[in-house]
Amino acid sequence: MPHKDPADRKAYLNEYNQTHKAEKQLWNAQWRAKNPRYRKPYDPADAQRRKAKAKELGLCSSCYIHARAEGRKTCQKCLDRAKQLREKRKAKGICDCGLATQGNAFCEKCLAKVKEKSRTLKEEVLEAYGGRCQCPSGICPEADKAFLTVDHVNNDGKVHKEEIGRRLYQWLKRNGFPKIGFRLLCWNCNCGRAANGGICPHELTTRFSAGISTQSQPQQNSFNEAN
Repeated sequence: MPHKDPADRKAYLNEYNQTHKAEKQLWNAQWRAKNPRYRKPYDPADAQRRKAKAKELGLCSSCYIHARAEGRKTCQKCLDRAKQLREKRKAKGICDCGLATQGNAFCEKCLAKVKEKSRTLKEEVLEAYGGRCQCPSGICPEADKAFLTVDHVNNDGKVHKEEIGRRLYQWLKRNGFPKIGFRLLCWNCNCGRAANGGICPHELTTRFSAGISTQSQPQQNSFNEAN
């Protein structure tokens, strides 16, 4: 029997499958068309069990073979394959659902779903971090969700986003909304810190006000004593 060694047999089968990929796909499609009764119907409960088992073992939730990429549910191989597929569809002007995109990344229906999902995720993050501006000065009363954003307390936001990508809210939710190193600020305080060396202008205002009050108090006492 040729290829008695398991490693040689596996290498031969992999090479054969790659060189005869189109023929095997055609044969499988023809066989499924002739034998519809052998097709296993989709079972949502079974899919959930498989995904739970893959999560428990740390395997990819797509192929159930390779280990998951760091911070993701799928392996790097499946991520790369999905990225290539999205690029091909984007070049053809087709959304992931198969509808025309009309120049956008998604069709109108999928774009509405993405916006709703992003809005819900942001509300969860804002609720988890208090729902109002946490400026150290204590004088910023901003609580409107449209003006709030997550701030890196240690001024390491650029480095952190380079490590995890631009999906900060998803990373926070995946890691249980860590309180150390993160807080809510309004955009005024956040941009003010960035332009002022990590110090919110509100803090300078409160320090300046405190300095005036401590200096004016002795003058008032001396004036009263003089009178």
